[in-house]
Amino acid sequence: MRAASRLWSRSEPVGVALSCWLAFAALLFVPLTARAQAPAATACASPRPVATMVPGDGTGAATPAASPVPVGLATPAVANCLTVTLTIDRLEAGPRVLTLTIKNEHGKPVTGATVTLQTHSLEMNHGISSYNAKMTKRGVYVASDVSLGMGGKWQTDVLIGLPGHGRAIATFVFSLNGPKM
Repeated sequence: MRAASRLWSRSEPVGVALSCWLAFAALLFVPLTARAQAPAATACASPRPVATMVPGDGTGAATPAASPVPVGLATPAVANCLTVTLTIDRLEAGPRVLTLTIKNEHGKPVTGATVTLQTHSLEMNHGISSYNAKMTKRGVYVASDVSLGMGGKWQTDVLIGLPGHGRAIATFVFSLNGPKM
């Protein structure tokens, strides 16, 4: 009995140390394994421009940043898992009709969104004009009488609010034909 007790007292520090190292290794290994098997946090990740949420619009809520790379007309942009496409009735300066198609990450039309367009000339400082788009059919939002009064490059930021989904902004840059001031 004494021999066994002497053996235990000598090996106890080694056993405790080994147990500690195994527990530490398990803490490191298990989370890495779990992360590797977990699905991606953003199932709608895409190589297309993606907007991200950032603080600071003064309302206390997160305000999305515009897509990092503006896209042109009829080119889909992804913002907060929504695919947004902007088209225009004509490429001439003047009052225009801008049409947005908005789909969710599954390609289904988005309904019930609040959609605002903010336009400004990239060549002259006329300020920013804001227009509300109305849903005309499932996933299609139209802003009529949008003042794009001169030829040249224009930028349109599409601000989308969707209950239960958050807010997103997609940015579009395009050129219009017509006189420049």
